[in-house]
Order: sequence, then C-alpha cells, then structure tokens
Amino acid sequence: MGWTPLHHVSMTAVYCHGTSPVPYTSPVCNIGITFDKNLTFSTTSPSYLEPAICIFAISVDYAHAILDYKTACIIANSIVHSKLDYCNSLFYSINSCQMKSLQTIQNALARAVTKTPKQHHITPVLKSLHWLTVPQRIHYKIGSLT
Repeated sequence: MGWTPLHHVSMTAVYCHGTSPVPYTSPVCNIGITFDKNLTFSTTSPSYLEPAICIFAISVDYAHAILDYKTACIIANSIVHSKLDYCNSLFYSINSCQMKSLQTIQNALARAVTKTPKQHHITPVLKSLHWLTVPQRIHYKIGSLT
C-alpha cells in the first residue's frame, strides 16, 4: 500500500472516538502555527516570528552600546533562537521564500550580537558563533527527534 499525497486527500471532518464528527475548517491556528488542510504552511510565518518584530527586538541601538558579547549571546539564544527553534521541525517543507524570511531573522540576530555591518558576508559570522543556518537547525531537530 503506497502513500497518498496530501493534496489528493479530502478532509471534511475530524472524528474522535465516542464523539460526533467535528467539521473541518481551514486554516486552523494552534500553538502559534497555522495549519491548512494540506499541511503546506503556505501562509505567513507564525505570528511569534514576524520578521519586523524580531529584527526590531534584536537591533535596538542603545542595547548595542551597553551589552558585552557574552550577554548579547545569552539574550540572543534565550529570546530569538528559542523562537526560531520552537516547533521548527514543522518547517521542513516550507517554501524557499518563507525559509529566507526565517534566515533573515537569524542573520540580523548574528549581526546584532557580533556588531557586524550589513555589508559583511554572514557565513563567517554564523561559523564564529557556532550557529547552524535555519535549514540546518531544522534538519538537526528532526534528526535528534528521530
């Protein structure tokens, strides 16, 4: 028996043991993630990962002047990276535009922590921080869960 692609599946209701069918509506938001009937995640990024909000939070100019490198790393990991890693295994099949949006957040975070100008290449900065890129973080999460 083979697998049926999700775009060929017709879902009209959800059935739970001992209850009447619950009509299916699309899209549904749960734990900050928007699920559509084909699980394509083609809607915008989760609300907690709005790029403008995250980039503003990490690039506040006055914070750069008073934070040392170690403190900036701790804040970066606790506030923004935790949001990037939250349910990131669900992002395995998102499109390249959405993946680029998430990577932009991480790149801005890396620049804010290291005080690197925008015109500098980001790969050496991510390596110096020992950070995986967003797609690599997703694959790592799936691998560790498996």
